[in-house]
Amino acid sequence: MIEYDEYMTNLERVANEHFGGHVTIMKFTTNWRVWFGTPSDRGDIQAAPVGKTFQAAAEKALATDPAYFRTGSSRCEFCGVTLHPADNYACDQCRKSLLK
Repeated sequence: MIEYDEYMTNLERVANEHFGGHVTIMKFTTNWRVWFGTPSDRGDIQAAPVGKTFQAAAEKALATDPAYFRTGSSRCEFCGVTLHPADNYACDQCRKSLLK
């Protein structure tokens, strides 16, 4: 099992390499969330990788493509995935669900 210190070291490494040293670790009543960079709004917080423990949230964040965390990325209003092209409001999967 990876120790807490190893997760922090890896989070710091990714933050330094891709986000000017910024990583946000959030503890809520029932879960933890990790966001590389500074969350720009509630949508970023909701889209942050989540886990029941710090380690679970950190593991998910470290496994996520750094492009996902870039501020200004357009995200699906329903599930939070990064959208391409940026002028859409929902991903294909959510759009199909809405049209049913």
